Amino acid sequence: MNNNQIVTALFDAVQNNNLDIAGADKKFYTKLVLHASEIRDLYTQLYANHPDYNDNFTRLIEVLIASHQNRLQELRDRDYHKDENWYLSNQLAGMSLYIDRFCGNIEALPGKFPYLRDLGVNVLHLMPSLESSDGKINSDATSDLKSVDLRFENLRDLEAVRVEMHANGMNLMLGLDLNHDFNSTNPQIFVEMLANALVYANLGVDILRINASATHIAGLERNSQNASQTHTIFQLLKQCVQVTAPGMALLGESITEPGEIMKCFGEGRYLAKEFDFAYNTTQMALQWDALASGQVSAMMAAQPVLSEKPFGTTWITYTRNHNDIALDYDDHMILDAGFTPNEHRKYLSEYFSDSFSISTSSATSFAPDIETPNTHISGTLASLCGLEKAVNAKNEHQINISIQKMLLMQANSFFVGGLPVLFYGDEAGYFNDYSFQDVQDNGNDDRWMNGPLIDWEKNRLVNVEGTVENRIYAGTKKLLEIRAKLPVVADVNNTRWLPRHNIHVAGFVRNGKEKALFCIFNYSNESAYLTWHSFRYNGLTPVKLYDHWRETYFETGNDADFLILESYAFYLLEVVD
Repeated sequence: MNNNQIVTALFDAVQNNNLDIAGADKKFYTKLVLHASEIRDLYTQLYANHPDYNDNFTRLIEVLIASHQNRLQELRDRDYHKDENWYLSNQLAGMSLYIDRFCGNIEALPGKFPYLRDLGVNVLHLMPSLESSDGKINSDATSDLKSVDLRFENLRDLEAVRVEMHANGMNLMLGLDLNHDFNSTNPQIFVEMLANALVYANLGVDILRINASATHIAGLERNSQNASQTHTIFQLLKQCVQVTAPGMALLGESITEPGEIMKCFGEGRYLAKEFDFAYNTTQMALQWDALASGQVSAMMAAQPVLSEKPFGTTWITYTRNHNDIALDYDDHMILDAGFTPNEHRKYLSEYFSDSFSISTSSATSFAPDIETPNTHISGTLASLCGLEKAVNAKNEHQINISIQKMLLMQANSFFVGGLPVLFYGDEAGYFNDYSFQDVQDNGNDDRWMNGPLIDWEKNRLVNVEGTVENRIYAGTKKLLEIRAKLPVVADVNNTRWLPRHNIHVAGFVRNGKEKALFCIFNYSNESAYLTWHSFRYNGLTPVKLYDHWRETYFETGNDADFLILESYAFYLLEVVD
């Protein structure tokens, strides 16, 4: 299809659908014309040899037009009122939750908005239920409109909640799962997938999460997880979404090694034109590695790859989610830390599953199969950080340490760059939910314990000063407040990791036009010393720093002097002089 044929196709579409290209439909039509060539090129790469090439290209254009015409005016206005890269903002913070476990049903959700807004959450990733229709752990996503309707009980209820969310300054994230029978070689299937994605857009979804694994796409080799055809499919989807719902961002879930995850952002001509978000699974996993080992060397080894993320894209940062935590980062990162990969992973497994005395963690671990030495762990943030054992033992000293670990993990996640997403219950210190063991159908899948049933009597304790719930909630809230007021934390590729001067301490600087923020994290169970020379980096020579966490000032010393960090301490130091 050449340019003349594109023009003809667009002209026919305008005529057949009565588009007012000089009035109400002008912005849409301008977008359609702007993206038409890219859509044609990507579509041709995928389906040039298919006998229904032309018919399905026409259907694709008609789907875009129909979606536009069905889009509420309030959503069209919202599209164009958003900044182009609105999702990079430091003022966004999210929470992922199962509706049934969090508040019972979707009608009850708006009643919890004051709680969420007080915490500082304004992005909600809604997962309908912990259990899927086949009795297994819910992947949180749905594959078509019918499934959306069934899983959320009623689309009208979902849309009503979305309206209230937007009125309260909140953003909605939902998941779309590609059927395992999704056929990459059939253009009709792509057009149907596009239509489903645009149904989500017209529900008012702000972030659409898509399983980006090539293993979900028929026609691709299973061992070719990031085959170029996979990326072409999602690049085409992105171009189409830009036409009809330019305010909706796309999140690709691809749980794989760092170098492959980076490809979800696009490459070459389509750099930063595929997914807007990807999960920073590597950083998350390496924070747990650092907490267990007390060393940050493996974390530091990952940063050269992770720093290649293109401008205009961002991460979902988190400490855990509904799934298990896969400690399957590259072996070279473990080798750089001076460990043997298999032995180190065995250590992590034993540490988190409480297999030896020095561990305070209450979690479970497993390997997916015999040939895979990688460790997967399950547990809530509080249980992984030792709070469950400390509270049961009534050990106040260990309770303090556990809470500090939790806040350390959250602080690193909140400030490293990206959209931080909490998992519900972690803000109030929920432990593992072992009730799944009483249900025979649940089998041996320990991931069930990741999704606690919220007891709102317990959650009221977040406002009772001195309680464990209050200390965790207040600390989390303060971190989000600090993040929201510092524009330098917006993800504009301004994170520069500091050279390592202490194997227990990780640090980076967030650079802005006139501001710089040093974020320092001690993963050791003992005090650590960091030379002030570390702060004379990247052209910066700070004299005076303000720690937003402690609300106090520090005068920098000479290169022979040290900042002394307490065990599991972190500092958020803004350069003020």
